[in-house]
Amino acid sequence: MFGEDHIQKIKNIPLSNSTVSRRIKDMSIDIEATINEGIKKSPFFSIQVDESTDVSDLSILLVIARYLNVNELEENLLLCYPLTKRCTGEDIFNAIQGYFCENEIDGLSAVVFAQMVENLCLAVIKVYVVVSK
Repeated sequence: MFGEDHIQKIKNIPLSNSTVSRRIKDMSIDIEATINEGIKKSPFFSIQVDESTDVSDLSILLVIARYLNVNELEENLLLCYPLTKRCTGEDIFNAIQGYFCENEIDGLSAVVFAQMVENLCLAVIKVYVVVSK
């Protein structure tokens, strides 16, 4: 079915566990860098914030970013972050702000849309407005 040439080429492909893990990590870093560059180049962007608790009782913060990329609106998962201690509006704000600072994203050009419990949503917006001023 396959000749010796094909068999030898397949054997030469490195597929160790560490190689696969490294390649997946490299792709992940590249995708994140591409999304962050798109956000930085966009004149404005919005984020949608959601906090939920999974079956193992771990709180997860999800941040979805929408931004303009070459005259098209793109939507990507920006951040999936475990909230290990508390889940107050301030903690959520600090996690998002920390990510923005770490990746040099101007948070002032963001409009925050939160889909959370009503009082938590209001707390995030109030904290964001107070800290932004």
